[in-house]
Amino acid sequence: MLAQWSYLFILSVLVALVVAQDNLETVPNPFKDGPSTPAPKTEQPVCTPYGRCEPCPDDALKEPFCQPFGNRQLMHCTSSSPVTPSDSAASSFDTPPTELDKSGNPVTGLVPAWASCGRIPARERADFWEFIACNAFIAACALGAVVVRGRKISALATRELAARIGVGVRAV
Repeated sequence: MLAQWSYLFILSVLVALVVAQDNLETVPNPFKDGPSTPAPKTEQPVCTPYGRCEPCPDDALKEPFCQPFGNRQLMHCTSSSPVTPSDSAASSFDTPPTELDKSGNPVTGLVPAWASCGRIPARERADFWEFIACNAFIAACALGAVVVRGRKISALATRELAARIGVGVRAV
């Protein structure tokens, strides 16, 4: 009977793993379609993703580009008008160090900025397997406790039966 339950448990865990793995592979990437297009008749920068999503450092977690998942992605934004230092200081983005060309001069027209991005699939996958490992450990401990308890109860019942029928009692 115990073997049937353990097979059922293992089967249900495998089904849950398959379903969760399929759901994890379908995490949408908000920047997959390419650069954003500027609105007509306004001078908004055109931003393209540059690099991968990365976890935000602890001191930047409250910034808007780290919300809602605590991840950010480097963006390269270009505008039709030249960027002045006062414009970049007034920007609502947290700007990392300026890019330099081969001669060491700052690249004009290119503004690095951070943008919010979704979850990081590799990190989510690692968290998922950690969760599964913890649950498997707890299940193994619980199953071991059930087996030990069953053996103790069986031994106690055997001793009680032996005492009732007088096995092991010597007549003098």
